[in-house]
Amino acid sequence: MDFYQISACVYACILVLGILLYCYKFHFWKYGKRKQKVLPAAEQNKKYAVLIPARDESKVIADLLDSISIQTYNKDNLQTFVIVADSTDPTIDICKKYANTSCYTLPHKVGSKGATLQLMIKEIKNRGLSYDGYFILDADNVLNPDFIELMHNALCSGKDLVLGGRLNKQPSGNWINCGSTLTWTYLNTLNNKCRSENGANINVQGSPLLISRSIIEDFFGYDWPLTSLTEDVELAFICDINNFKTFYYEYALAYDEQPKTYKQSVNQRLRWIKGHNSVNVKYKPTFAKTKCKYVTGIYKFDKLFPLLAPIIIVVSSGIFALYSGVMAIVLALLGNSFYIWPLIGFAITLAAIYFVLAFWSLFAIVTDKQKLGLSFKQRLQAFFTVPIYFLSYVQIYIKSFFIKDVKWTKVEHNQKKKVK
Repeated sequence: MDFYQISACVYACILVLGILLYCYKFHFWKYGKRKQKVLPAAEQNKKYAVLIPARDESKVIADLLDSISIQTYNKDNLQTFVIVADSTDPTIDICKKYANTSCYTLPHKVGSKGATLQLMIKEIKNRGLSYDGYFILDADNVLNPDFIELMHNALCSGKDLVLGGRLNKQPSGNWINCGSTLTWTYLNTLNNKCRSENGANINVQGSPLLISRSIIEDFFGYDWPLTSLTEDVELAFICDINNFKTFYYEYALAYDEQPKTYKQSVNQRLRWIKGHNSVNVKYKPTFAKTKCKYVTGIYKFDKLFPLLAPIIIVVSSGIFALYSGVMAIVLALLGNSFYIWPLIGFAITLAAIYFVLAFWSLFAIVTDKQKLGLSFKQRLQAFFTVPIYFLSYVQIYIKSFFIKDVKWTKVEHNQKKKVK
C-alpha cells in the first residue's frame, strides 16, 4: 500500500467518524414532518408591547402595521412602538395613521438591534409603563392575522419566551434567496420543533419573538443588556442558564425578506459568525456547567457542539481534496502515470461534498414543502445551487478572522405582502 492509499484510508476513517457523530440528528429530523401540538386558547387579557426597530424601513413598515391592525387578538391590549434613528424618517408620519401606535426616535446613533431595544425598553420604563409581554419584530415582517393570538396562547401555556415561525415573503429560485430561506428550515423545522415537542429549550435565532414580563421587567429590570451582534443567541443562553422556558410555535407565522444579492448575504452571515463566536466564548463555559432542567442530554450536546461533525467532515474533505489535487499536478508534471489516482480522488471528494449538500437541501425542501411554497422549477434550482450557498460559509468564516469590527449595514427592504 503506497502513501496516497494510506492517506485515503485515514481520510475515510475521519469521514466516517464525522458521519457517526452526526447521526444523533436523526432524533431531531424525525419531528420535521410531524404536526406540532396545538396549544389551547387562552383568555385575551394580557397586555403586550410590540417593539419594531425600523431604521430606514418606510417602504415596508405599512405592511407590518396593516397586519397588526387586523390581528384576531384583542387590539385594546396591544401597544406598538416603532423605533427610528432619524427625526426626518417618513416612517414617523406613516405611524400616525395607526391606532395604538407611536414612533420613538433614538436620542443618539447605535450600532446594533440590541442597543436599539435597550433604549426603547428604558423609555418604556421612564414612561411608567408595564406589559405582560414584549413582541420583538423586524420591520420587514408581515404577520398572519392569528399570529399574536397564537403567540399569546403559547406564552400562557407556561413559556417565558416564544419564537414564531418565519417564511419568505416571495419564494425565489435565486440561490442566495433559497439558501437563506432554507437556513430557517434547518434551525426551526429540523431542530427547534423537536426541542419544543420534547420540553427542551430551543435555539433562539432571529425573530419573531415574544418575551415575557418575567424576563424583561423582573429579571432584567427593564435594563436590556443584550447589545451584541447576535442578541437573540445571547438571550437564548441567558434563558438556559437561568431556567427560563423557551418554545418554538410553528403555527404563529410571520413573513420576511431574505437577502437577494451575494454582498448582502455575506454581510449578514459575517455578522452572524462574529456574533456567534463572541457569544459562545462569553456564555458556553457557564452553560456547560449549568444544570438547566430544560436543556439536558442530547439537546445540551447539540447546543455545545452543533458544528463539531460538519467541521470534521468539511475540513477533512477539503484537506484531502487539496492534497489530492496538488499530488495529481506534481505527478503529472513528473510524467508519472500514477497521477490519475489522486486526480480521481480529488474529483470524487469534491463531487461527494457537493451532492451531500444537494440532497441535504432536497431533504429540507421536501420536509418543509408546503410552507416554503416553492414551484417545481424553484425546487430544482435549489437542489443544484444551495450547496454553493453553504460552501460559501467556508470563505466567510475565514474572512471573519481578518475583520475585527463588523457593523450593521443597511439592507434594502421593498417586497410587499398583504395577509388577509
